[in-house]
Amino acid sequence: MVIERTSTETVIRIPTDMMTYMEVQDLLDYLFYRDITRKSKATLKDANRLAKSVFHSI
Repeated sequence: MVIERTSTETVIRIPTDMMTYMEVQDLLDYLFYRDITRKSKATLKDANRLAKSVFHSI
């Protein structure tokens, strides 16, 4: 695995035999999740309340 960092981006090269396509997708999904939630002020209690509300609406 190779990690390169420039002033504007980080590039990660992963050998094709190291991870499956789905594993890479899972990693990208996690990174996307981290990006969109990093500034969130929501608490675990807020998340549980939302999940319960959604669950009861279906």
